[in-house]
Amino acid sequence: MKKVTVLLTASLLLLACSTFARNTDPTTPESINVEFSRDFAQAKNVEWEQTDNFYKATFDFNGKVLFAFYSDNADFMGVAYNLPSTKLPRSLQSTIEKSYANYWITDLFQYRTADADGFVITLENADKVVTLKSNGIHDWNLYHVVKKS
Repeated sequence: MKKVTVLLTASLLLLACSTFARNTDPTTPESINVEFSRDFAQAKNVEWEQTDNFYKATFDFNGKVLFAFYSDNADFMGVAYNLPSTKLPRSLQSTIEKSYANYWITDLFQYRTADADGFVITLENADKVVTLKSNGIHDWNLYHVVKKS
């Protein structure tokens, strides 16, 4: 009986360690790896990227590719995922169709944070790259413009 208990405990410990290791990255601080593993225990194919201001995890979760963002001190900042333009709320689609008819969509994603949900879209034409951000489903706000040379 004692051997069975020890064997079962060792098996569970090995399973837990392999699950945790799957979501970790040696270049990402342990505190962030721990938070990510708690938040997204079922994540697969996790890849980490570090910027000056945050850490970004790209991963598969329930059949979707998600992006999770963490601050340097392991605070969860939010999650985002790519979105086809057909899934954009009609009010936002209408504004794009009217105001940016000569542009094509190069990037579109939906995000969720503790404070807000919204959309970010990048549009491009021969002269400019325009990024718009929406906090909600009604209006776009100009976020960034780059003129092409």
